[in-house]
Amino acid sequence: MKNDSILNPTFSVWRRLQQGQEKIHRFGQHLANPETGHLLRLQNGHEHCCSVGFLARYYLIKIRQYIGLDEALIMNCFRIHDIPEGILLIDVAAHLKVDNDDLNEYLAFEKLMKPLGADVWAEEQRAFLLQFCLSNPTCFPTDARIVMSKLLKSHGLEALFFDGLQRFDYLYYAYEALIEKEVPSVLAQVAFHQIPHLDRVASKLPGFHEAVWTDEKRAFFKKFC
Repeated sequence: MKNDSILNPTFSVWRRLQQGQEKIHRFGQHLANPETGHLLRLQNGHEHCCSVGFLARYYLIKIRQYIGLDEALIMNCFRIHDIPEGILLIDVAAHLKVDNDDLNEYLAFEKLMKPLGADVWAEEQRAFLLQFCLSNPTCFPTDARIVMSKLLKSHGLEALFFDGLQRFDYLYYAYEALIEKEVPSVLAQVAFHQIPHLDRVASKLPGFHEAVWTDEKRAFFKKFC
């Protein structure tokens, strides 16, 4: 058959979104550990998207009593934030990422989504860039940097919530390795890298300390680093 479809331009994107994420195995440096890597559960990109989306929704509900956030924007960001990993087939650990890694992901996302039309692209670009607006990397294209500047002014608290919740999700996998596989090394490294960032978010975002990063949780994870 001809390579065209009555469902384009959405069909090609719909199809592409289902390819690649199953090949992404997160926490690769821990999987590569010759002593404990074989014990850990493989978590692919689709599984991460599902689980972090659940956590985001849960904690958005819990934080409502402290602050009102643009929940639709946050959830859309969680829905699409790792799409480029399935395209590029690369997952770089958060503490090892550099700005050019983020740029490559943005360009891959732009190539996939921009053909859907200006109206769709405007919303998807804005949601995708929420994850980067706190730093607004100078290597990004000018139009993207303008969007991020506006986002920081209008939705800086939403960006903080995304940043904090995404990092909190890392602790869940590390906790799983501890309680199900008796492998504490994952939690030791993840806690070491993420606790300072979670403390930062808790100090700036009203309700994050009370609803998410509580004293009890912090004390528990702090013991491992």
